Amino acid sequence: MRDLFNLRVDPERKRSDTDAHLDRPDLDPVPFELKSTTKSSISTVRDFNPDHVTKWRDKHWLFGFFDEQEELQYCCYASPAMMKPWIDKLEAYVRPDIELAARLGSRVSEDDLIAILGSKDVYSYEDALSIHKKQWKKQQYFDAMDVEAGFTQQRLFSGLPEGVTPEQVRAELGDKPAYTVAEVKALLGSRWRRALAEQIDIPPGYTKARMLEILQERAKYVLERGTTLNNPHISKTFFGGFEKITANQAMRVREMVEEADQLAAKGITPAEAAVIREAAEEAIPDDSGSGESSEENTPG
Repeated sequence: MRDLFNLRVDPERKRSDTDAHLDRPDLDPVPFELKSTTKSSISTVRDFNPDHVTKWRDKHWLFGFFDEQEELQYCCYASPAMMKPWIDKLEAYVRPDIELAARLGSRVSEDDLIAILGSKDVYSYEDALSIHKKQWKKQQYFDAMDVEAGFTQQRLFSGLPEGVTPEQVRAELGDKPAYTVAEVKALLGSRWRRALAEQIDIPPGYTKARMLEILQERAKYVLERGTTLNNPHISKTFFGGFEKITANQAMRVREMVEEADQLAAKGITPAEAAVIREAAEEAIPDDSGSGESSEENTPG
């Protein structure tokens, strides 16, 4: 389908990225979602969630219908305005569950944190990683730290360079149980030594309050995993009234994108959107999982 419609694919594209783009002179590329099927209906995504709403809102869509020998029969095009009623329907279906997950996640307490990780003055990167796993990149974990690396007073005072006394430290930085590396470096200036750095006994990490926030975020994520909609499909009736593109595909889709842009600029809803609105209800499988069986639809 990409070649048929002369669409560009990012060579570094990941599975979750935009399927393809339509390039136009002097205009921004048009993002496309591509779906194909050998049946009369189209399966869209295994687990629909709010991220898909964000991802799909500005997408143009191409649907390819193949026979059992995988020969293309025809394609259908849908603009963002045409797809909006269908996406709205799915979003409305999962929204209550998402809100419930957020509310329950925020109720995770300090007692829950202590039960899972124990009670600590400072929680480590490894503690946070054991909770939130690969949901964050490494830099995000570092950015979330609210405890700077430093020294306990005892360790710092035992390793001060010659000519610097504990009284001077107290006078400049205050009499505290701990001092951060940054403030000790600023105090010592050129007298800072690598040997002192090796005596750091407070690693960077997270306060109990920050770690609780991370645990609540994880709880929300775990709960939201149960709010996904399994295999919202697009039924045959969905495409009633759609043009079947069978020839001059690359030229025709560019014409249709331009027509969609003109309607959007005038605030006019395409006539096909009414058909989609009526068919959107059929996209919702029942909670027993007995909706139309999933078929893998990959970009063509």
